[in-house]
Amino acid sequence: MAAPGGICLTAQCHALVQASCEVEPMGSHVLKGFAGATALYALTGVSQAALAQRFPDAGRAKFRGRAHEINLLHDAWAKTDRRDAQVVGICAPPGAGKSRLCHEFAQWCNRHEVPVCEVRAQLYGHATPLQPILELLRVFFFAITGGDDAETARGRIARRLADTSTSDDLALVQEFLGVATPGDKPSSLSPKSRHDRLISLVREQIRHLSAAPAVVVIEDIHWLDEASEEFVSALVEAVAGTRTMLVLNYRSSYQVPWGQAAHFREVLLPELSRKDSHALVGDLMGPLASLEEVRTLVVQRSAGNPFFAEELVRSLRENGVLVGDGSVRGGLQAAERALPATV
Repeated sequence: MAAPGGICLTAQCHALVQASCEVEPMGSHVLKGFAGATALYALTGVSQAALAQRFPDAGRAKFRGRAHEINLLHDAWAKTDRRDAQVVGICAPPGAGKSRLCHEFAQWCNRHEVPVCEVRAQLYGHATPLQPILELLRVFFFAITGGDDAETARGRIARRLADTSTSDDLALVQEFLGVATPGDKPSSLSPKSRHDRLISLVREQIRHLSAAPAVVVIEDIHWLDEASEEFVSALVEAVAGTRTMLVLNYRSSYQVPWGQAAHFREVLLPELSRKDSHALVGDLMGPLASLEEVRTLVVQRSAGNPFFAEELVRSLRENGVLVGDGSVRGGLQAAERALPATV
């Protein structure tokens, strides 16, 4: 039912994730294995409000075991602030805490009044080319907000490009961002020429903004489509010598095309130490001595992966083994049965 490269959700799945996702109804369809017709929804995006609440303060575990890595980011910002812009790649397997590290650094930047722009590539990025780049252009380069109508957006773009670009460039950017003036003819440039000119404009805008301090965070770049990766490569090149720091995170399997750039540094996130894992699980489960055996079991099963630790504790709660008063129903054996060997 889904378009090639797309994702569709059943009504039951949509009910669980509707606060976090943007969808379009696809009507009801008869599916193999389902009794009767089932309502389907096409997944079109992730709610920006949901992204902003990925690490809500309430119930969030303490930030553990990443003091060295957060200090590396602080040092990179200090260099960037002296016009020696740094590009930092945070590399780790799933669940190791790449996003949490970026979140904590962004919070630090906010406390120090450093502007931060955060965008994220999506799992289905190849089905929606340039999605993170469109978001970056709207938010970082042109300060277009979700509440802006097309006319307001055109005005913001025009003011930003007034001193650096031609009227053809203005029309090209407005068309690219989906806010072209009604009645304007589409650009006559070939797709490749349009793409090349837009990349050049990104480079020019970074240079134009070079005096203003800023941090740009792009998450999950291992999911970038090819066109978006070209834009990110242009950003990596353009920020050199500016006060714009670029933070990218990605899985260990991703090979960065700009790894030889002098201003690029890769930060590898190791597994949490046993001490930090115990502390994290203690934050999640509580300090009662009666829970020690179960805490140790979770530490062993999570193997130093903070996301796995959180999911294992959540599994214990959902299965009724870890109850509200902090006790374990059924003891260690019940916990062993309830916990999956892996997440």
